[in-house]
Amino acid sequence: MLKNEEKKYLQEILYYLQHHNKNLTKKQDFLISDLVTLLEKTDILNESEKENLTDMINCRISTPFTNCVIVHLSNGWNILKSYNTTIAMRKGQEVIIDLKYYNYSASTGKHRNYFLGETLKDTDKKIKNGEYQTADLN
Repeated sequence: MLKNEEKKYLQEILYYLQHHNKNLTKKQDFLISDLVTLLEKTDILNESEKENLTDMINCRISTPFTNCVIVHLSNGWNILKSYNTTIAMRKGQEVIIDLKYYNYSASTGKHRNYFLGETLKDTDKKIKNGEYQTADLN
């Protein structure tokens, strides 16, 4: 979890991005807010990345399917969102899965399979053998 001063810093960055970057679409604005919430729940940032959070939040967003968004952070993490729910995160071979939502529906399964490049059977096997980490990402 982030300390109070780090949360305040994130909120200041979010405020700046929302009020000073006129190029943000409503979808990007929502994703940035959601991203800040996610960063508060996970420990994917090292101290240097926390200091350079402004650059990291200026991320690239791809939408390979309807209701599927992949956020590509500059620190190497990719975040899969299906129907506005975070399903998984990946950086190289490191994968974090939300057990509650990773197999929520057929569409979410399609999004997850695309993101991970494998089938549900493969994903379940990697969760079971500990190759994939699990966390509450929502």
